[in-house]
Amino acid sequence: LLALLRAEYGDTPELRLLARCGLKLAAVLRGTQDPLDLLFPGGETSDATRLYTETPGAQLMNGLVQAAVQDACKELPAGRGLRILEVGAGTGGTTAGLLPLLPVRQSDYLFTDIGASFLHKAAERFASYPFVRYQPLDIEQEPAAQGFQPYQADLVVAANVLHATRDLGQTLAHVRQLLQPGGQLLLIEATERRRWVDLTFGLTDGWWRYADERQGHPLLSAEGWRQQLSAHGFVDVAVLEQAGQAVIVAKAGPHASSGQACHWLILADRQGVGAALASQLRQQGDTVQVVYRAGAEGEMALPTAEQVISLQPDAAQEYLQLLQPAPDRVVHLWSLDTPAIPVPAGSPLLGRDGKPLDLVAAAETGYASALLLVQALFKAEVRPASLWLVTRDAQPAGGRNLVQGAIQSGLWGIGKVIELEHPELNPVCIDLPQDGDVELQAGWLRAVLAAPSALREQQIALRPEGQYLARLQRSQQPSAQPQPLDVDGTYLITGGLGGVGLAVARWLAEQGARHLLLLGRSRPRAEAQAQVEQMTALGATVTVVQGNVADWEGMRALLAQIDPAHPLRGVIHSVGVLDDAALQQQSWSRFTPVLTPKLQGAWNLHALTQGLDLDFFVLFSSAASLLGSSGQANHAAANAFLDAFVHHRRQQGLPALSINWGAWSEIGAAAEIARKIQAGQGRAGMGIIAPAAGIAAFAALLTQPQAQIGVVPIHWPQFLAGQETEQTYFAEF
Repeated sequence: LLALLRAEYGDTPELRLLARCGLKLAAVLRGTQDPLDLLFPGGETSDATRLYTETPGAQLMNGLVQAAVQDACKELPAGRGLRILEVGAGTGGTTAGLLPLLPVRQSDYLFTDIGASFLHKAAERFASYPFVRYQPLDIEQEPAAQGFQPYQADLVVAANVLHATRDLGQTLAHVRQLLQPGGQLLLIEATERRRWVDLTFGLTDGWWRYADERQGHPLLSAEGWRQQLSAHGFVDVAVLEQAGQAVIVAKAGPHASSGQACHWLILADRQGVGAALASQLRQQGDTVQVVYRAGAEGEMALPTAEQVISLQPDAAQEYLQLLQPAPDRVVHLWSLDTPAIPVPAGSPLLGRDGKPLDLVAAAETGYASALLLVQALFKAEVRPASLWLVTRDAQPAGGRNLVQGAIQSGLWGIGKVIELEHPELNPVCIDLPQDGDVELQAGWLRAVLAAPSALREQQIALRPEGQYLARLQRSQQPSAQPQPLDVDGTYLITGGLGGVGLAVARWLAEQGARHLLLLGRSRPRAEAQAQVEQMTALGATVTVVQGNVADWEGMRALLAQIDPAHPLRGVIHSVGVLDDAALQQQSWSRFTPVLTPKLQGAWNLHALTQGLDLDFFVLFSSAASLLGSSGQANHAAANAFLDAFVHHRRQQGLPALSINWGAWSEIGAAAEIARKIQAGQGRAGMGIIAPAAGIAAFAALLTQPQAQIGVVPIHWPQFLAGQETEQTYFAEF
């Protein structure tokens, strides 16, 4: 019989499958033969792939699906992205026909399947499509518990999948959770029984495992699909049926609300992410107040939509007016308008106007507005479900981005302080990727905003390949190999006349450094002068310069004066200024002197040493940016920039290390903090660093591979017990 069928129809995949299964039918029925080994012998999927791509029925159905997706792409407005999620993508038969039709820069395609082997094979097969991601999904289980976000897709595709689930109603509910309201579901399903199917795929347990209202067979008729979809929140159901196969298109209806629609306050960027987010939120029935920063001349004009207002970013009273009526949720996107750090092309790193880049002025857009917003929320006694602080390319998640948004990263330091001083605001920091369609980014962002509070993370980086969640980790034992020093080289220490700077300088002299350049804002005091003389006695030539590391021209002149016979070989940026106060007493005038030496100083050192062969470039950061510190929002912001900036340098092949120091005893700007800790007035569980221990740690860290590492004595049980809210950031402790 098989020979006759092959003579008539050829060696079709249906006949190949039927031959293997039919010859072993008795063994399958006796339970001595696994039918999956017949369908996929040795894990081979070629016959199944041909079945879903080459047969006339498959080509017809796939062609209809492709036409539907093409129509969806044609209807996209300029710049609009399309987020597609394929359920049970399996061998990729449907996927292969869709990917060539999609615009590369406007598409995000998530290939899912319950089987890891399908994901691995698909990743190899579709490697030439950079917009495709791969993630396991069991559509019979809650998507949120598997790392999926509500409403994350504009289009869900499922080819010959959903009928194989145990409870079709529950499955459709899960699909609807993934679709944004108004999003489309595109199905391929068999609507008539075929005996050859029952004798092949019907031999598997999964074919008959349904436990819902279906009777006698897992397949539904066209009318049955209409009824099921309509009963589970889908509208505008259309079915195109041909020879027992159907393409089914349905639209996700509005999601039922547990109460009244949410009222959102969005401080929107001028790049379009805020506008796209507002549009998507309104589509789901929420109300949105969009607020733009009243910009300087030459910036993008404000959109002329309803419910849009502009705000002077430094007008504190106007922030209070925004909170009437009180918003349920607040999203801060103004940092996205902060200029990205330029990547050099052999020329000095200057701003757009040809002048040295002013990082503090650039940071004001995000930092100051976030501060005023928090102060207004507190004064108005508004307690939103959450306050989201959004940046772009400000975190090194994924390991491939240039972190050109490092100026924005200070917002993450501020977020940690908000968590400590105002945990009732539920601050969450989110970092978007540098590149990408604004609609796609808004969709990813909205999916995070919709996450249930029980599943909410405090620090999230969104990337095309997925989400990255911040976790503090214990460092491995640092390398014991000492950093070799160039006896003919010069080593620059900013803040070189402070306690920590002098301690590091002395260590360098003890290790054989013979040319030290110490930069300080004021003349050396008697104690500092005595230490300089001790270094001289060790054989070092110590040059003390009074100057400001944030002064571009002054720093350029200083570096130009270094003797070419003793070229600059290392930079240690240890300068720091404190001006502590609770968030409600902070102001931009108190932020500026704290930010300037850190941000502008680090930038000047970076830009002016681009072409030099440095052994190391070390930035002294603080535990305040790593752990947060009440009363130190400005300090946390300044050091969060340093933490991000070292990754920016590393991505360009430049040496960089940020050390998040805890409080040193006896010396340094943090000595007063150390005294408070000793008196029991500091943060529970945190200890202090003895100078000798700090120098030993510094020596060990110079040659370890990490870009950022913290040095903080902590008794973790006591520290975690003192946290007002549980943070997943500390989950590994």
